[in-house]
Amino acid sequence: MSLQLRGGFTDGLVDYKVGWPMLHELTGTFQLSRDIVNFTAEHSMVLDTEVNFLTASLPLNAQGGISVKFNTSADAQQLLEFVQKSDLRDWLTMVHPDWRGSGPVGLHAELLIPYRVEEEMDPGYNTIRFVLDGTDLSLTDIRMDLYGLNGLAEWQYPYTVEAELASGSLFDQPLKGGVSTQVGSTGDIVEFQFDSRLSVADAKKLVDVTEFEVGTGDTDFTGRLLIYPDSDRPTELFVTSELAGITIELPEPLGKAAEELSPSSMQMTFHDDTTQVFVQNNDLNGWLTFAGPDAELRQGSVAIGQGQTLPDVTEDRVVLSGLLDAWLFEFDQTELVQTHLRMDDLKIDTLTVSEVVLTQATLNGDYRQDEFAVNVESNEFSGVVSTSATDPYTYIDAEVFQWVMDESAEDVLAADLTEWLEPTRVQIGSLELRGVDDEVFQSWGRWEATIDPAPTGVVVSHLSASVEGIEIRSLSPLSWDVESNATTAHLSLEGSNIGETLVAFGEPAAVESEAFESEIKVTWSGSPLNVDFDSMKGELTARAESGRFVEIEQGAEVMRLFGLLNFSKVLNRLTLDFSDVFEPGLHFDDVNLDVTLEAGVVKFDDPIEVVGPGTRLLMSGTVDTNAETVDSELVVSFPLDKSLQAYAAYLASANPVAAIGLFIVTSALQNEVNALLSASYLISGSLDDPEVSFSSLFKTTPTTSAGVQN
Repeated sequence: MSLQLRGGFTDGLVDYKVGWPMLHELTGTFQLSRDIVNFTAEHSMVLDTEVNFLTASLPLNAQGGISVKFNTSADAQQLLEFVQKSDLRDWLTMVHPDWRGSGPVGLHAELLIPYRVEEEMDPGYNTIRFVLDGTDLSLTDIRMDLYGLNGLAEWQYPYTVEAELASGSLFDQPLKGGVSTQVGSTGDIVEFQFDSRLSVADAKKLVDVTEFEVGTGDTDFTGRLLIYPDSDRPTELFVTSELAGITIELPEPLGKAAEELSPSSMQMTFHDDTTQVFVQNNDLNGWLTFAGPDAELRQGSVAIGQGQTLPDVTEDRVVLSGLLDAWLFEFDQTELVQTHLRMDDLKIDTLTVSEVVLTQATLNGDYRQDEFAVNVESNEFSGVVSTSATDPYTYIDAEVFQWVMDESAEDVLAADLTEWLEPTRVQIGSLELRGVDDEVFQSWGRWEATIDPAPTGVVVSHLSASVEGIEIRSLSPLSWDVESNATTAHLSLEGSNIGETLVAFGEPAAVESEAFESEIKVTWSGSPLNVDFDSMKGELTARAESGRFVEIEQGAEVMRLFGLLNFSKVLNRLTLDFSDVFEPGLHFDDVNLDVTLEAGVVKFDDPIEVVGPGTRLLMSGTVDTNAETVDSELVVSFPLDKSLQAYAAYLASANPVAAIGLFIVTSALQNEVNALLSASYLISGSLDDPEVSFSSLFKTTPTTSAGVQN
């Protein structure tokens, strides 16, 4: 005969194990037989969740475990908290403690709980089935948010998970997928497979590089999330896509149009403190490591171009190598470089910086937001560009810089450079310039300068240069006022042979000298590189020593003023014959020049003075380079002592008495005789073919410029 006992209970409490949440407010019935007790609860609570039906079978012989079955419906967040507060966190190790959820989840559980807490559960005897009904799940550890999930899922102890998601959304795009478990000798794998669409903006959020503008559009993709519940192997996410519909706004070969297909794959590995990203397609191969709570980019290796080898990385930096077709560099991009970037033989077919184009460029060096030092080797530039965190200046130290200037443009420099110009110190060993239509570069020597942005333009200080025998330095800062588009300069020039300098610039050697110096204080319309003689206003002084003026054909463009002083050509037209003095060319010991420049009009503030062996020339007046006319007065003085020596020798042989008389006269009237061959000439008309007319004798000083014009 068997004995059974039936009864009921209310407000019951079950405290199974330390650390487990208690089951309380139990209301139901029980049935006790000889070897088992069966419980049925119509109502109970665990945490803040109601369990609306629960059965439990408790063997009295303490063998086989406690069989528990229950049904409930709870909020997703409540279930996640239950997992983390019970032994389920050890069984459902794929559930990250930072996951968050919301929305209803139906749950049906069949568990065989060990009678004694130290006993292990048997695999395959414990099953929990989940019904997702518009459930949201935020996988915060991998930055993925799933919304509106509908489907069925089943978990079996210890790690087996199977699921089918009928619908849902990821990044606001439709989502379908499923979950399966692979059991292997090296460990189990829980795999979540899904198909959806992904936008460029959401992809940047996933990798946490939202500040970079790389493209637009969205595309279909297939994803695989792999979780390794019984090992220390990190969770992995694999994404594959042909990127149809994505426009990538990066230099070639990385850029693409929306209609182009570019089969690509990405793998993300989620370690406890770091996330690694591996990316590969036809033109890109690389990996990046993000670390810290803010997912900062710490390390990586990227090779651009087909068949390129990944560079080695040994420190916290991203090493970039390979080949880019073109890159338009903008200075505000430097603010986006938050990590240490190293360029290892990065080749760029066309590198454009502002209006400067460098071809076949190779970059090596280190680059960070607050400092960089990059060596650039290209067809046009060879040198180092660098900045320091403790110095506000960018340093450009170039061995060679070749610049092709568009002379058809209104100005060589664009006024908008003040919008991006940073304080810069420039040192160029060899500056070479040519126009767009020219074939050969012309050397402009060595240049050094400090360039600073100003409220209304640009200031250039500490300017020094050595150009084809001329040493140039600034006596005060050169300034470019962008608003009025005017440049003001105060410069000194020194050198030896002016003729060699003129020839170097493709001009005839109108003047030769052993030494010369000049000071220029002028203003002209346009930028510092758009030197415009026709608009130039200011003062110019110059001095030359030991040289000669050589007769040339007119038409010089460079050093135009020296071309105007074609004294040899003028002297050929004088009434008196001075060929014995200036053949071949007019020699001088000193030349002094002091003129005012007024928009193409040259005014001689003081007469130009040319002092030579046996001659002295003074010239005043004006030269109008716009009208190409001259209006000046030239006074030529020839001392007679040397000329009279030959005459005296002749008289001594022909008429000794006359020779004695000549000696007495020249001795008594020395000053008057020396002025005997001082003559004044007026020069006017065309610069190419001036009219020279005799004015007067015995005049030693020319009339002022105003007097000549009148």
